[in-house]
This record gives sequence, C-alpha cells and structure tokens, in this order.
Amino acid sequence: MRVMYSGTTANGVQFGNLGVFSATNPQAPPLLSINPSALLFNQINQTAGITNRSLAPAGVSVGGDVTGLQVPDGKSLLLVGGNVTMDGGLNAFGGRVELGGLAEVGSINLVLDGDRLSLKFPENVARADVSLSDRAFVFVEGAGGGEIAVNARNLEVSGGSIFSAGIGAGLGTPETVAGDIILNATGDIKVTGSGSGILNLVRLGSKLVPNHQS
Repeated sequence: MRVMYSGTTANGVQFGNLGVFSATNPQAPPLLSINPSALLFNQINQTAGITNRSLAPAGVSVGGDVTGLQVPDGKSLLLVGGNVTMDGGLNAFGGRVELGGLAEVGSINLVLDGDRLSLKFPENVARADVSLSDRAFVFVEGAGGGEIAVNARNLEVSGGSIFSAGIGAGLGTPETVAGDIILNATGDIKVTGSGSGILNLVRLGSKLVPNHQS
C-alpha cells in the first residue's frame, strides 16, 4: 500500500476518469483506493495560501533530534496551494518535498513514479510565491535519493533558512545516488541573509558523491 502525504488548498481532487472529489461539495464516492491524478483550482477564492510554522519536536531520525513536520523516511510530502510560506520545518529524509501553488484557476497534475508522488504544473497559468524565512528549513538528506522541488512565481530564502539535500554522515553505499534540488521559478529566486542557503552535500563518512544540484 502506497502512503503519501500532502497539504493543499485545492477545491477538488481528480481521480482519473472516475470522477472528482470536491472539497466544496463533498460526496462519499468509492474513490479512496484509486490514485489521485490532479489537484483542481477552479475557484479563485480557493487559491488560499499555506503557512507552516511547525517547530514541534518530531522524534529522532537522520542526524539526531528532529523538529517540524515529518513524514516517514523515503516518503513524499507535498504542500500545494496559493502562496506557500515557511517559518518552520519540513522533513522527509531520503524522500521528496515539493512546494508550489497557483495564483489563478488551473489544474496541477499528480505524477506517480513508484512510491514517489510529484507535481506537474500547467503552462501559461500564473504561479504563486514560495518563501522561507526566520530559519525555516526543508530537509531531505538521508542515505540517498532525497529530492526537493519548488514550482513558484518568486522564490525567496531568507533569515537563515535552508534547503538541504544530500547524503548524511556515515550513510549510503557504493551504489547510492543523491537526489536533486530543482528550483523552477517564472520570476525571481533570491537567497538573502546570513546562514541562508541551498545545500546538496556529502557529509563526513558518507559513501558516494552527490549526483548534482539544480
């Protein structure tokens, strides 16, 4: 059974040709065992923003104590809405975190590749902004394969905030492949302030060099 995690302000979820689950007119169709295929933003007032301020303790994982939102290692965590604002943390060690949203009516396709869920944004539809501030962070570092993707109009990383991928200390094997950080913005990408950064690193004692950083 595939388990994936997402937070969205979409007002509907498309389940292929089997129908739509509407958040504004909810039904109870037998669709929950079917993979979703798209997030629908077909009402302007539904492109509401998403804000993550979580700094709560989340247990122990790669590298020690963890704070913020966390999904099991190797899983996907998607935040999709209007503007996405990060003042807290997201953790998907060895998994995939994707952030983005639309500023106008449109549909975002959901693409399933094995156990990984990713987003395909429409062309010629205005995107919303993504920002990390006040030491916010997104961590996907692990034993390999951790990925971060951002689809935005403008992306700003400030106030000591970071995106962090790569291979953790003492982790990996000779076959390990590190994941990518993909930043896809139609406007500006800004990294400002002391300690802010976009990192894809091989930590001390890890077994292989990273693939590449985008």
